[in-house]
Amino acid sequence: MLNLKAMALSELGRHEEALHQKAHLVALRIIQDGPHHSNTLMAKQNLAVSYLYLQRYDEALVELKQLRDLIFRNHQSLEPELSVLVATNLALGLGLAGNLGDSVVLAQLAADISKARLAENHLQRLTAERNLAQVLIRSGKTTEGLTLAREVVNRHEMALSAEHPDTGMAWNVLGQALFQDDQFTLAESAFRRAGNILEARHGSLFELTLSARLNQEFSRWNGSLELNSIANVKRLQWTIESKFGPSSHYSLKAKSFLATIHLHHGQADEALHLFEQLTREWMRLGGKSAMDTMWAQLGFARALAARGSRIDALVALGDLIPQLEVQRFVMGAAAGPASQVKFSELVSDAYGLRSFLQRELGQFEDSLDTLEQGRAHGLLDWLALREGLTARAMPKEMLESWNQTLERVAILDSRIAKQANSPQSEGWRGERRKLESALADLGRTLRQAEGLVDEAGKWKQLVGSTSLIYAQQPDGRYQAYLRTPDGQISSKGLSSAPHLSWTIEAFRAWTASGPESSQWVDEHGQPRKVYSAKINGESLWLLSGASERCSTAEWAQHLQYLQRQATRNWISHPRAANQSSLSCLPPGSKEVQGQAAYQELARQLGHYLLSPLHGQRLKAGQSLAIIPDGQLWTIPWDALLWRGRHLVQQADVQLIPSLGVATRLQERRQKDYLANRNSRLLALGDVHYGHRTEPSGTDATRERRYLVKSVRDRGDQGVDISPSQLQRLPYSRIEVERASQVFGSSQSEIWLGSMASERRLREWSRQGKLKDFDVVLMATHGWFDIRWPELSAIVLGRDGPDHTEDGVLYAPDLLGLHLNARVLILSSCHSGRGAISRSEGLVGLPYAAMVAGASSTVQTLWQIQDASTAQFVTRFLTHLRQGRPPVSALATTKREFQRSPNPRLANPRVWAAFGLNGV
Repeated sequence: MLNLKAMALSELGRHEEALHQKAHLVALRIIQDGPHHSNTLMAKQNLAVSYLYLQRYDEALVELKQLRDLIFRNHQSLEPELSVLVATNLALGLGLAGNLGDSVVLAQLAADISKARLAENHLQRLTAERNLAQVLIRSGKTTEGLTLAREVVNRHEMALSAEHPDTGMAWNVLGQALFQDDQFTLAESAFRRAGNILEARHGSLFELTLSARLNQEFSRWNGSLELNSIANVKRLQWTIESKFGPSSHYSLKAKSFLATIHLHHGQADEALHLFEQLTREWMRLGGKSAMDTMWAQLGFARALAARGSRIDALVALGDLIPQLEVQRFVMGAAAGPASQVKFSELVSDAYGLRSFLQRELGQFEDSLDTLEQGRAHGLLDWLALREGLTARAMPKEMLESWNQTLERVAILDSRIAKQANSPQSEGWRGERRKLESALADLGRTLRQAEGLVDEAGKWKQLVGSTSLIYAQQPDGRYQAYLRTPDGQISSKGLSSAPHLSWTIEAFRAWTASGPESSQWVDEHGQPRKVYSAKINGESLWLLSGASERCSTAEWAQHLQYLQRQATRNWISHPRAANQSSLSCLPPGSKEVQGQAAYQELARQLGHYLLSPLHGQRLKAGQSLAIIPDGQLWTIPWDALLWRGRHLVQQADVQLIPSLGVATRLQERRQKDYLANRNSRLLALGDVHYGHRTEPSGTDATRERRYLVKSVRDRGDQGVDISPSQLQRLPYSRIEVERASQVFGSSQSEIWLGSMASERRLREWSRQGKLKDFDVVLMATHGWFDIRWPELSAIVLGRDGPDHTEDGVLYAPDLLGLHLNARVLILSSCHSGRGAISRSEGLVGLPYAAMVAGASSTVQTLWQIQDASTAQFVTRFLTHLRQGRPPVSALATTKREFQRSPNPRLANPRVWAAFGLNGV
């Protein structure tokens, strides 16, 4: 009876009353049936769902965690339908409550139970698979979720029907995956299909129908960036608010979409009004809505800036940034980079906007200081954690003060949200600002107790190099800061170039193939040609497979879209679109090839990017630290022409994520050098990959052409690499043996053949033996695929018949090792590639190596040849052994190869492939 009453109250919209009935029912079920009975589990599940619906996440989380523990202990003895149902709903509920880790585990458990105990076409099994795909997408595992979502749609259509409402929900999940993957046109189509199916069965005002229609419209706008989307989204927003109320999750989602579109199209007043409302509504909800509140606050500051109110925007950011520092402490670095991506982007954007506004007001040093504070937060925290400064008990009185201040802030938030027009509200806001500042100070103190030291301003201690710092601005342009060795700072805005990414891609591909080449491939391995054109007086270089040329009007329309896209990327955060996928070429473009054309491309790009160095006297042996942003991470900087010569002939170039990271790494190296002056080498190569062998004279490539990809069940992004399909690298043995000769056998540990395995590397790391080596060389195959940039890897050998280690050392695996190396040499193809984050820079093997304990990493940007790589690395190690710092040793080796009488070695495709990340 209580259950029926609760259901009736829910149908009438009296959700609080329904909640009380469900809580009463749970208590009765525990007394009558016991805490582990299926009736009790169902009652607790219904209670948790009600908490979630009312957005009382903390209470929902308590119920869900109890259910999670019961399911893990008892799912074998429960009916399979009940186990699957409870585990599935638990997964979704935990995800909504912010516990994404357990959400994925529960969704996988539900899918596993259904696969083992239910028929293939059972509705519960289909639901479990659909929800697993949804949870994977929400947790950021887009590739794996997209693969599964496509399979789920096909299975629903075959098992049920194309028009079944569950099939509509499967299409909705597929739309979410496609949207996350930036396939907006396909996402719009999937959401439209979902909306049509759900509307036919449940009507146009059904909750999921409205959600699908809203997502359909937002996908359409992201694909077209057209202004007419505003009317459609506004209509949907009014419909949703009238049905679910202005404070429901769907209503706030619709309002967020609408505010974003207004802001993108320059309608700052409308956006300002909506973001102000959103901040108030998210604040009213409290709890897990803290992140949404801060995103709304950032939108409010952006709208103020767009309206020209720079000072007001800086004031708004001054309120937001202390909250970010508090949240940074709350989240903690132990969560890892992957789980902090959204927060890192929020931090980066807030600091980036404040830096932009300060620069516009002529405050150059403050602008650079702010920019530095917003960069590489996660990496700095990881570096501190890995130095062993954590796990210290924090003083009790500090924690009590922290909790009391948080509680007072929550009370003020509630008062402000509920009585916004009260005469006292301004006083409450003032008190809240003071408390936020106090929390930020207290957070820094607590972080210092944990070892997570506040790095603000420490970059000013960096000495000994000229630094060139790039930052992409909200309008898509790059801003460059030059910091000289004596600490002087200047700033220069680079001209607007919406086609810069094409020029960079053409330069990288041409350098990788060699200046003399007439055949190129793009990031996906597709054959392309290089074209050049003059557009509005500016040169454009393009790697393309198109053959037809656009009309002048078509091209102008496309450039206008690119400019809108650059602005959109700052507001709604899709990954950068593949701008090379043009259906036509620029008007007046011509195909180019040959040395002269390549030199002109290198000169033009060098002039554009290095113009802030005008007036600086660089010379070989002088260090030039470059902090790239966005696609600038993919440039072979040493091959750029500056003042008629390659940059490497004028400076020793090193890439770093931020000046703060460089300062921290310098401190670590100085401390380690004083503690241990021994220079020992660990070198591994000539890995046994399987049955494939090659003649000893074969100059193989250390690339991915023999790698097999498939969906794998290991909780990553759905990629499998089969080492048994790889060819042997015979010159890697020579490389390792020569490295040992350079350092001397007594100072060298070499692993060849079956010794060069992942298991052995991990065992030595656990035993602390890897910390004994100042230089680590890994001469192996490498793996990189533009579709899964976060899964860059080097491929070692498997060890033992059970193959418990697959031999593939992904970036997250490398991050878990314990090194103490001055330099790690990743002598494999594409080892310097990875996912590019606006907040963290290049997140790949070099990033992981810094966390693991390497102060610098020598890496490659493209496919490299086995024989020439062995020669190059040998010369680099020789200079290193002679006492040169890693950046100097690398630059000297490049200059030697440039002067080589052997044209094969003097070619930029050999020496420009290598770069150094770190200090």
